[in-house]
Amino acid sequence: MRREWQNHWNADEPIAISSRVRYFLTILLFLSDLFPAFLSAQPFDLSRSRRSVVRVIGDRGNSIGSGSIIKVEGKEAYVLTAYHVIQQDVENEVSHVQVELFTEEKFEAQISRRRVDTLNDIAVLTVRNLPSPPPPEIAWGASGALRETQRVYALGHPRGGPDWAITEGTVSRLEGGKIYFSGTAVSPGNSGGPLLNEQGALVGMNLRLGEGLGNALMGEVIRLIIQGWVKGLPEPGPAEAREDSTAPSTGRGQPMLVSEAQEDAMSVEAYRQMLRKGPVTRDPRAIEPVRRVARRLEIATDPVDFRWEVNVIKNDKITNVFALPAGKIVVYTGIFPIAQTEAGLAIILGHELGHVIARHGAERMSPGLLAQLGGTALDAAVQSSPQANMIMAAYGLGAQVGVLLPYSQPHESEADRIGLGLVAKAGYNPRVAIDVWKRMARLPGGRAAEFLDTHPNPETRIVDIERLLPQAMAQFRSHPDAGETPLPPLQQISGAR
Repeated sequence: MRREWQNHWNADEPIAISSRVRYFLTILLFLSDLFPAFLSAQPFDLSRSRRSVVRVIGDRGNSIGSGSIIKVEGKEAYVLTAYHVIQQDVENEVSHVQVELFTEEKFEAQISRRRVDTLNDIAVLTVRNLPSPPPPEIAWGASGALRETQRVYALGHPRGGPDWAITEGTVSRLEGGKIYFSGTAVSPGNSGGPLLNEQGALVGMNLRLGEGLGNALMGEVIRLIIQGWVKGLPEPGPAEAREDSTAPSTGRGQPMLVSEAQEDAMSVEAYRQMLRKGPVTRDPRAIEPVRRVARRLEIATDPVDFRWEVNVIKNDKITNVFALPAGKIVVYTGIFPIAQTEAGLAIILGHELGHVIARHGAERMSPGLLAQLGGTALDAAVQSSPQANMIMAAYGLGAQVGVLLPYSQPHESEADRIGLGLVAKAGYNPRVAIDVWKRMARLPGGRAAEFLDTHPNPETRIVDIERLLPQAMAQFRSHPDAGETPLPPLQQISGAR
């Protein structure tokens, strides 16, 4: 019959459609009109996306979250999740947690302190001995291309719910490196899971999900932070020199968004900019004691080679000192009454050098700082004028550029630990720090505002220093000059170049 139809068909004649075919087409049209949302709700391959999502089981089963397989190398995979899912395990020094694949197979996932960022709530786990074939990597999308009202999908394995959950939401706003979206009520167990765009590509990591609301860290932010942790990830841009580090004295993992070369380049420009504002004094009564202290601290930092350059700015109203990478140091004369002696100046300068040695500025040049500076891309910034502003804000000189960015408590503690060690090795008495910081805290009016805005909680620092003193004193090296020489009175210092 079919051959006969084919042989007798004439292109000029209309084709007769049977009543059964017409009925079937009518039903399809009816369904498409009745359920348009159903037909368009999953525009991406949900089955493939699911294979890239795992359940993360932390704190012996008391903490359940989700994660995304972001990189597969043979039988080894890297899993991106939210730090708070494994926080108790990290604090209890547990080395492994369980992850469960979509196949319900469970594997041990290794925790590395070098792949944890507590500030941005990010952790990357390592899973080994995966089955063959291994689960696929999740596709990366561009969260920067998102717009308000755009549809997004939060995936995960929530606690106490079904084995699988997908929550459809709508972008409500994009702000500060985060995506805020609204949708149906979802379980907190989706934390750490991927947020996907309409093509099924990862545009963020879910941080907090609740009754109809959620927020996720943008994919670009995540890639910047973990670029040094997991090699071979898609690049967010031309930034090739991402690296990670470990904070001296604590071993805390540090995600770095800039290389040392980039940091040095920004520091040189910022230093020149500060000196142009001046006035730089050449009065030996001011410059010689500062350089004496800096030289002794420099020797104590061996083998760190900063090629230090020191200048003093005659400004009695600014109570501040700053040190930048590439060995740039500037002291404002307004700090002299707080330091009082060369040993007191060593305490303050040692603290600032601690921030430099620990590369806190590079760590603080995070997506949050970039957002505060107008979202300037890092690699564009290091080639143009914003570079000086970025490095100054990152190293505590935010008042100069309108961006006040206080150091975190871990940064302050690390700088105190490193600084007191330098002071002790240079032959100054670390116990002088107690009186110095007390004087700083008592300074009336706004004279210490800039320093205290970026170095908060002087009372807390004093408590920490008292705790650190025994360790610092154990590093003490006797020196014939204890640094008891008083710094000159402000009225005696000339501001002439």
